[in-house]
Amino acid sequence: MLTNSLTSFTGARPLSALLASLALFGCDLGKGSIGDDEGGTTTSGSESDSEGTSDSGDSGTDTGESGLCGAENITMLTDLDAIPPRFETNVNAMLLDSEGSYVGTFNWGQNDGPVSLTYAGTSSPLTMDVAYAGGEVVLTEVELAGQLPGEQAGGEPCTNQLEIPVELGFVTEDGVFDELASARLVVYSDGSELAPKLRLELDFDNLGGSLLGSDFMIDGGSLIGATIIAEFANDASTGSLLAEFDILGGVLAGGVASFNANQTAP
Repeated sequence: MLTNSLTSFTGARPLSALLASLALFGCDLGKGSIGDDEGGTTTSGSESDSEGTSDSGDSGTDTGESGLCGAENITMLTDLDAIPPRFETNVNAMLLDSEGSYVGTFNWGQNDGPVSLTYAGTSSPLTMDVAYAGGEVVLTEVELAGQLPGEQAGGEPCTNQLEIPVELGFVTEDGVFDELASARLVVYSDGSELAPKLRLELDFDNLGGSLLGSDFMIDGGSLIGATIIAEFANDASTGSLLAEFDILGGVLAGGVASFNANQTAP
């Protein structure tokens, strides 16, 4: 899991540059204003204008959580053609922006610092497939959606969030990745990053390709985990492989590889 401090995850700085400055750094799906989702602090949310319900799903659940963005309410959506609160399109339209097959190139970073990568400096053709998995779509509403959190004077506004279950195929020609796994597509209602974003935390005990946890090494520290993240827009996808390390008593995370891919014709 990656801590949350960046607004845009696809543009993460190389990990070696961050390590060189000994800066503790975190990357996530990009909306720090709704809290550190899986990153250690409470995720904020709301009952919204729907007062805990949504026309597109079951009655919402007030989680009891409250933070800079107010109270949080979670709803399971059943009507994927309905437009969720504060979103501009329905879930099916969001899926159209990301579902499909993509081809491109996966590029590993260089070993130019305390981080050592087995595949440093190499590239391989990439094939990526994204399809709706048919599971529950989760809407998290926040009380102050569209407003800046707390007393904050700038930055990203509070935002509602959709989580859509998808199946991800992620295969590189060199065999390092050969994955078919469940992932989640995340879409935000407010802020500067509105394109669908995908996240898959790698389970090194169950990978289909040749990638191992031991392929990520750092001086004086150890690997915590690695995550594939991708953003979809204009029939293309850009993304990164983020690695998270335990070092000097803290957590440091950043990009160790990147990829670009274009959607193929149906």
